[in-house]
Amino acid sequence: MAMPLQEYAKTNGNPDVTVTDEKVTFYGMEIDLHKGEEQYMCAEDTFTMSYKGTQVSPEGYPGCFMLDSAEIRQNFPDPGMATLVLPAWDGGGRCCGSYHVFVKNGEKLAHALFQQPRSVDGNILVDGGLLRFYDQSFMDDSVSEGEHYASFYLAIFPRPERRYVFENNAWRVDREGEFPEQYRALYEEFKKNNPVLEGEEHKDENAADAVYLTYYCLMMGGPDQKCRDVARDSLSQENKPLARKLFGRVVEEVMDCNLISNTAVY
Repeated sequence: MAMPLQEYAKTNGNPDVTVTDEKVTFYGMEIDLHKGEEQYMCAEDTFTMSYKGTQVSPEGYPGCFMLDSAEIRQNFPDPGMATLVLPAWDGGGRCCGSYHVFVKNGEKLAHALFQQPRSVDGNILVDGGLLRFYDQSFMDDSVSEGEHYASFYLAIFPRPERRYVFENNAWRVDREGEFPEQYRALYEEFKKNNPVLEGEEHKDENAADAVYLTYYCLMMGGPDQKCRDVARDSLSQENKPLARKLFGRVVEEVMDCNLISNTAVY
């Protein structure tokens, strides 16, 4: 199971993993944390990364790490490996959260940066050696057909879960049908807890719910016709005309989703 980084550093006696308010070390990676004068939401904080004495990031890169939420897991994603997740923040209330994920694999250390405007609830390191993130591309999006319209504003925008797989010292987004049972469980739980909402006052929330179910249907492996039916059947009577456009938008995002903005192997 994953363990809070600060707790691990205090109790495990592993000299390769340490944490203070000024520095985090993880198997040769050193992250120096610099506090700025303005402490409101760590607006002026910066950091610098070095690996075995060689600087691998710009000096004083903007952003701060939320060490209280950092976690580590040994023998993950595979036996003999170790993974560290460092949440960071370098923007405003709607942007720009991120997660630095480091994997120690033999003599190699892999680093990936995942962009998540809204923070992840619950565990990121999940059983099966997978990462759990949210596809948040629907934020501030909308779907329309003629005079019919639904908006995915900040309070209700859909952010379906997505898995990431570690291969050849790099993370990749999972493929449709690769983990059908995980997505089937997500689909069934969401459907059980979210009945179809009727009425004009619920049209935006209803469309967001339909995105979740259609997304998980596709990630189960479909087939497409089944997921078209899911999109239509999940929509209220007011939203039925949006079914075709909503399905197309979800298909597009399932295919294009990739939250990784930077990778490196040392």
